[in-house]
Amino acid sequence: MGEECNKEHHLMEGIGLVLEGGGMRCVFTAGVLDYFLDHGIEFPYTAAVSGGACTAMCYLAKQRGRQKKCFIDLYEKYHYISLKNWVTKGSMFDFDLVFDEFSNRILPFDYDTYFSNPCQLETVASNCLTGEAEYLDERKDRDRLTQICRASSSLPIIMKQQKVDGVPMLDGGISDPVPIKRAISKGFSKNVVVLTRNRGHVSPFTNLPIPPKIFGAEIRKKMRNRGARYNEILRFVEQEADKGNILLIQPKKKLKVSAVEKNIDRLRELYQEGYECGAEIWKWVK
Repeated sequence: MGEECNKEHHLMEGIGLVLEGGGMRCVFTAGVLDYFLDHGIEFPYTAAVSGGACTAMCYLAKQRGRQKKCFIDLYEKYHYISLKNWVTKGSMFDFDLVFDEFSNRILPFDYDTYFSNPCQLETVASNCLTGEAEYLDERKDRDRLTQICRASSSLPIIMKQQKVDGVPMLDGGISDPVPIKRAISKGFSKNVVVLTRNRGHVSPFTNLPIPPKIFGAEIRKKMRNRGARYNEILRFVEQEADKGNILLIQPKKKLKVSAVEKNIDRLRELYQEGYECGAEIWKWVK
């Protein structure tokens, strides 16, 4: 695995990049995107959800290995996922540590390089008032960019709602877990889609009972039908991949990593698999 970025540049003209979320499973995506950085692979447009959006930000900031350090090295040191956080801070993930201490002091994020990257990143968050997906972009304001990423990553129940522009929002996976149709609507008929589960995965979570006192009616409706919507979009992605319109990159080995995984060896293994799977991009490079 190379540590130096290849000088040769490959712009995937007319091709979009779509990244699923998945919490700690996005260490797979970090491996894929580090491979892309090492080989000069760039896209004009990216649509990403939750942990996929956080990983995309490091990719566009050209900080090779940064997200791997966040997922593995810094987790091993700081243990930012815990039930204690849930009890004391209202969220299982310590967002203040991840989005403030890490980004501004411990492992600084390169905002200048990110903002100057011509690739557009749309981050998906779910509007708690309407239940609809919001596709958010920010190219100047550091605080708003951070708030967008926090909102997109805020899983219901185990994390607090976040506000963007005064609007309460939650995890983008509730409303649009794999924003492939958004990419198509933006004019990208060909897309590279990175998923964090094995092919053939079916979500068992359909018609879930959602506490009415915690969430509004519209977002409850979306949360209740999230599993069925996820399965529908996966079928669409796999059909488009079979037609050749999508390059589908996802774990091939039996997945052992959960969204709140704490096993460092499993995380390292999944990152390495992602890096190796990144080589599949050459199927699309002419």
